[in-house]
Amino acid sequence: MADTARDVIGRDLIAKLEKLDGPSEILDEAIWEAVGGWPEREWRSVNYMRLYGTPVTASLDAAIALVERVLPGWAWTIMAAKPLTSTRAGETVAKGPFTAFVNNSPRRPSEPDAEYEGVGATPAIALLIALLKEAQDGR
Repeated sequence: MADTARDVIGRDLIAKLEKLDGPSEILDEAIWEAVGGWPEREWRSVNYMRLYGTPVTASLDAAIALVERVLPGWAWTIMAAKPLTSTRAGETVAKGPFTAFVNNSPRRPSEPDAEYEGVGATPAIALLIALLKEAQDGR
């Protein structure tokens, strides 16, 4: 039987993301649940998420938007672990794993500096891991 989002939230979501090598609808739903991104509702389903949620593990733009929504004013950075390579078509391609950081300095001088790091197979997944580490810390 496949895991549901609630099953994943009850386990170590960050560990599951660290092992992930591509997008996951179940983890998308669990991430939204973990950071409080869902509107109040008694029930949700993957179909509801497809209509109203954003596939944050599949889209760097969606992951950035979620970070900016949950941590307004915080900075984020993403780096490729391996050097950029060129293809025959002349495109530059980054190879994973990727490392992402979210931090609150220097934008909020009234708060102590905080920085969280995530490493993942894609830039979006790495950024989400960093976001969840911040959320886990209890800000």
